[in-house]
Amino acid sequence: MSRAGTHERKEHDKDIESILFGDESYKKTHSSNAEKIQALEDAVYLCVDQFNGSGKKELKKLQERYVPGIPKSIKEIDFKDSSLHRRKTHKGWRLGDDKEAHWKKRQDILMNTVDSELFPDDGWPFISKIQRMILKGENREKKRRENNPQIESFSAILYYIHIIGDHLEADNYSKLTNLAPLAHLNDTSNPGVIPDIIDYSDKLFKDQVNTRVFQSYLYKLQGLESKCNELTNLPGGINSEERYRMDYEYTQELKDVLKDYIPGMLRQEKFFKEAFPENSD
Repeated sequence: MSRAGTHERKEHDKDIESILFGDESYKKTHSSNAEKIQALEDAVYLCVDQFNGSGKKELKKLQERYVPGIPKSIKEIDFKDSSLHRRKTHKGWRLGDDKEAHWKKRQDILMNTVDSELFPDDGWPFISKIQRMILKGENREKKRRENNPQIESFSAILYYIHIIGDHLEADNYSKLTNLAPLAHLNDTSNPGVIPDIIDYSDKLFKDQVNTRVFQSYLYKLQGLESKCNELTNLPGGINSEERYRMDYEYTQELKDVLKDYIPGMLRQEKFFKEAFPENSD
């Protein structure tokens, strides 16, 4: 098993497109949606992988799309670190470092981009994107998220797609230390990737939870959650080559489940169909 040890930006972007659309080259083959997809991918990068002054170009592009409530300067979220930056941003959607890595601001970048690109003024009086920037609608955006849990749920799923990619590219078990575990149910503050995906899927696909498709999706996630929890709770955790290989296999299985189910279920959601019409080129 040979891997590079890091998941390059373009690979993370392919993962997002593969799991959302079932096509890792979606952006290339659907030019009319390319900027919208790029905005989501840039926001994920800024939320999870920005450090040491990087990300100026990505932030500028979001500003040019009038995404509300995002920083004026990369300095507002920047922090200095090495490859250990993952301990501040990769431990779990609810467990980012707010003191050093400005985690709440990073979450806002991602959630406000999801809101702006996929839920444009849904249920609100008409207001232009330029007016939104002038009004600096931080409270407005938070209120929208409170009223529509799909915004945070979709954002959290995007976050965990990134973490899944990093699990797959870890080249030894020590590289898993600063990543959210696949499942660790004894830790109620951060039970892991799969438990969070289950929780946010319930909210994202709230009108589909009683369908056969969703129940099949849930059954497979829960079965995988049980195996991953057992692995994580072994004495010493994932501390050997054998256990590291098991984590890789389980992560690949998780990615396959998401690819098999999420694109079809998203196609049943009004917000997604309107954001990405099937007949777009």
